[in-house]
Amino acid sequence: MSIPLEVSKVWPCEKGCFEVQCNNLASGILLAPLGAVFEINECSISRPGTRGITSHGAGCHGMLIDRCYFLSSEDGETVANQTTIAIYAHVNDVKIRKNRATRFCHFAILGGGRSLFMGNHFFQGDTVASGIRTAGLVIANADVSSITSGNYIDKCSIEWTSEYDPAPEFCSKLSFSALSVADNEFLSGDITPWFSYIMMKPRGVGHFLKGVSSSRNCFKFLGVAIDPVERVDTSFADLEYS
Repeated sequence: MSIPLEVSKVWPCEKGCFEVQCNNLASGILLAPLGAVFEINECSISRPGTRGITSHGAGCHGMLIDRCYFLSSEDGETVANQTTIAIYAHVNDVKIRKNRATRFCHFAILGGGRSLFMGNHFFQGDTVASGIRTAGLVIANADVSSITSGNYIDKCSIEWTSEYDPAPEFCSKLSFSALSVADNEFLSGDITPWFSYIMMKPRGVGHFLKGVSSSRNCFKFLGVAIDPVERVDTSFADLEYS
């Protein structure tokens, strides 16, 4: 679908990069339904209406997003009213590295496996005292074989859920497995005391952890301290601890 120029504008920049100005109306980039290794680097996506980069098929397979800037249109909104998402992908081998994003509802939702999420700086939140916070990174599949490393995660969290599984109860398939969260810098301020930086949210019973590593992360609090920094959201089900 073509977008009128008064709604969304693409401006070329130096070194072949570009700036997508969405003016709080259009979304930025809708990927093709099929394809592999879509690449965007050193570009800017400004004030998308709903999504910065989004996939509605398999066009995000192997996608590379490097050194880009995502500017939200909801900087002045409270967290409860923020709805936009910078990056949405749901197949394997996505690599998101060295990007910066400001005050989206979620910076990235990744539904596939074997992803690299490294060196990004994303911050969320608002000016509300003891306010709620959303996940900056949502990992929406249980068996992921992915690495999250070297990120600056400010006033938001990592949420790991099995919501992409149409039959979420554990049977014989792999459970929550093969995720490494290492060397990240977590920072928070003016948060609710039940906030946690790393949150697991199983959608069905019987799930457990296998091959999961959380190491060398730094957790800082401004104002309200939280305990623990990692927890399980039991809204749908708890983990199997035996």
